[in-house]
Amino acid sequence: MAAVRNRWKVAVSAARRDEGVADPAIVMITIVVLIVLGLTGLYFGRGFVEQARDTNAQSDLSRIAASQEFYASSANAYTDDIEVLQQGRVAFSLSTGVEVRLAANEYGWLARS
Repeated sequence: MAAVRNRWKVAVSAARRDEGVADPAIVMITIVVLIVLGLTGLYFGRGFVEQARDTNAQSDLSRIAASQEFYASSANAYTDDIEVLQQGRVAFSLSTGVEVRLAANEYGWLARS
C-alpha cells in the first residue's frame, strides 16, 4: 500500500512540475494557425469594407435622386449643386468616404460616385 502512495505522490509531483510547460510543437502549430487565420481575415475583410462603401454610395445616390425630383418639381430644372440638394426637402448628408459628382441642366441630371 505504501508503494502505491509513493507512486501517486511521484506522479502528482511530476504533474505539478510540468504545469506551464508547453510542448514546442504545439506552440509552433498554434502560431501557424493564428497566422493563417489572420491572413484569411485580412483577405476577406477587405471585400467587406469595399462592399460596405459601395452600399453607402448607392444609398447616397438614391437620396440624391429623391432630392433632385423634389427640387425639379418646384424649380422646373435640376441642379448640380450638392449643397442645395442637402438643404432641400429631402435633407441628407453624404456618407463618409463617398464623393459624388453632379451634372445637371433643365432636362436631366447625372450623378456619379
